[in-house]
Amino acid sequence: MPILAELRRRNVLRMAAAYLAGSWLLLQIVETLLPAFDVDEIVLRYIVIALGIGLVPALATSWAFEWTPEGLKRDEDAAPPNEQSRAQARTWDRVIFLVMAFAVGFFAFDRFILQPQRDAALIEAATEAGAEMERSKAPVIPYESIAVLPFTNMSADPANEYFSDGLTETLLHMLAQIADLKVAARTSAFAFKDKNIDVRAIATELGVAHILEGSVQKLNNRVRITAQLIRAEDGYQVWSKHYDRTLDDVFAIQDEIALSVSSSLGSTLLAGSDGDVVGVFTENIDAYDIYLRALEQLALGTIESFGAAEELFAQALVVDPSFIDAKIGLVQSNFLRYSKGTGEFETTSVTSARLLSEVLAVDPTHLVARQFDLRLRAVIANREMDVDSYRDLMDELFLTFQEGQGDPMLRGDVARYLASNSRADEALQLVQDALVRDPLNGALLLAQGGLLWQTAGIEAAEQPFRTALKVMPDNTFALRALGLLEINRHDIVEGMRYFRRVEILDPEDPNPTGELALTFTELGLYEHADRWLEDFKLRAHSPAMIFGFEVQAAAERNDEATLRRIVPAGLTAILDAGAADGIAAVILNEYAVIMLADGKAQEGLDFFESFYPGISQIGGDAVTGWTELNIQNRAILPLSEAVHDDATHKRNVEAFMALLEKRGITIREDQSEYVRFQFELNGLEAAKAAFFSTYMNENFYILASQWHDFKRSPWSEELRADPEIAAAMATREARIAEIRDSVLELMKEPDWQVESGL
Repeated sequence: MPILAELRRRNVLRMAAAYLAGSWLLLQIVETLLPAFDVDEIVLRYIVIALGIGLVPALATSWAFEWTPEGLKRDEDAAPPNEQSRAQARTWDRVIFLVMAFAVGFFAFDRFILQPQRDAALIEAATEAGAEMERSKAPVIPYESIAVLPFTNMSADPANEYFSDGLTETLLHMLAQIADLKVAARTSAFAFKDKNIDVRAIATELGVAHILEGSVQKLNNRVRITAQLIRAEDGYQVWSKHYDRTLDDVFAIQDEIALSVSSSLGSTLLAGSDGDVVGVFTENIDAYDIYLRALEQLALGTIESFGAAEELFAQALVVDPSFIDAKIGLVQSNFLRYSKGTGEFETTSVTSARLLSEVLAVDPTHLVARQFDLRLRAVIANREMDVDSYRDLMDELFLTFQEGQGDPMLRGDVARYLASNSRADEALQLVQDALVRDPLNGALLLAQGGLLWQTAGIEAAEQPFRTALKVMPDNTFALRALGLLEINRHDIVEGMRYFRRVEILDPEDPNPTGELALTFTELGLYEHADRWLEDFKLRAHSPAMIFGFEVQAAAERNDEATLRRIVPAGLTAILDAGAADGIAAVILNEYAVIMLADGKAQEGLDFFESFYPGISQIGGDAVTGWTELNIQNRAILPLSEAVHDDATHKRNVEAFMALLEKRGITIREDQSEYVRFQFELNGLEAAKAAFFSTYMNENFYILASQWHDFKRSPWSEELRADPEIAAAMATREARIAEIRDSVLELMKEPDWQVESGL
């Protein structure tokens, strides 16, 4: 081809080959050297672009000019090819070949020798960087940190374990007052009691550098205490000592141990004053011994043990009326009993308020006393339906946890309050902050599980609940939480197993027995239901509670005769008690059903007016508490519908909804009453949609008592007649039949072979 021959004659192809070979060699060298001088890779990109651009003028120059023995000349001025010019061309060919060979050799040397070395260096650097990142993530354990493990009871009498545990708790409390010393919380440390685990593993779990352990031997009026401080890193014994003294010297022994630990770790006592670090606020050994027995009972977590603890705390206060720790212990026990739903708040709240006032008069800065005082006032405000005061007090209680750990049970209460007021992030953070210091605290783990259930779904709650039970074996609160979890996951049988364990462990708690009685009733297993209902009556703490469960059981069976016999007495009982809970709601609902069926709606309204004047005026000033609100919702609205026209009834419902909003109460779409209000305000189609989103929601408990209201209330009659609703309810009944068969198999297990009167 003429053009190819011309390109060859003008050395353009030779120039292109030489340029490309030289450029490739240059790039290989530059790419190898750039990292050595920490030059950014973008420089290599610019060099490639420059070389690419330079190719065009190089080829143009080769076309227009020719290198001759006389120098560079324009092509038309150069002499025709001769032997000398051809020799020069062959020389350039050899140069080009050598450059290409050198470039290929350098490429091979770089790829197979230098590159593996660079890769190895990069891997080593990346590995070290990753390790450094992991080290930076791992919490730094300060040298001045310690966990106090439960001292071993070496006494001949196992009953003396309360003393060794109490001594441990006192030492932990004292060490926590030492400046600059991080002390693992009591609940986390006690999780390792009676467990043969290496101290290094315990220290890692609790994030501490030292372990204090020991033993206690108590005999009559003498006590022998051995204590040793261990460095967890290598198991080295930093300090140890044993004390063999009279029981009266136990306070001095505690002081000596705390001071020895402080000296060994280089910490300083607060303000350098011996009086600033105290064990318990008593110098009376008899009061102290009774107090330790009370703590042992408090830790058992049953209604019976709470009662025993309260009696012992009271005895300690008789011996030493100024014993602050005994006063706080009595308040804690009262709150724990209240959390079990024993219905004794009116009595215990007065006692708690007095004790807290006495403590704060002596020490206004006492954090736990301040927290219980705020919580007590918040409970009272809530019971009186003073929503604004309740929120103010709970917000103030929330702020106290910025000062210190405080009481974990109250921290959980505040977290639940925050979550229920659309502050879930703050609630979770409040619990997480405490778990960092106290990772094995059962109360905090239960609170965390509840919050995760609410924010992330039911599956997220399982691990905290199970960890809580592992930390606190046979704890009734943890067992109940897991029972509710299984029931809401639609495993009714497994949920019943957990409730049965609670019932066996805490026979004075009527709640699990009542739940089981109603479950059997709802499944149509009336023989078992009657047996458990009799047990419930023996355990219930008030007549109102008994009537509530009896009415609910009779309503489930559609036992009209029994309902007409017991509802009036039950109504009087809840009104006398001022009950405002779900038990009262069941009785109020059934009373309205009976009065409407008998055509006595006005008589029913007059009855409630005799107790609460003005209660039948929806939107008026008669509602001052939860009891009145419950009455208006469950009885007044249904009864007033029968004596008013549709327009008036709708205005009453709207007025009631406005009252709820004013009180800060929201009826959510997943609540059963949402269906009723949709029907009364928006008609059948809106109520149908609400029914399926509520009652047929996968999270709605298939045996919930709200089904009784729906099946029996006059307002739902039109809705129940709808074919789609009827089909859905038939599907529910079929599912209940399946559960019934599974429960009958459950009843063959040993734990269920019981007789009434347990």
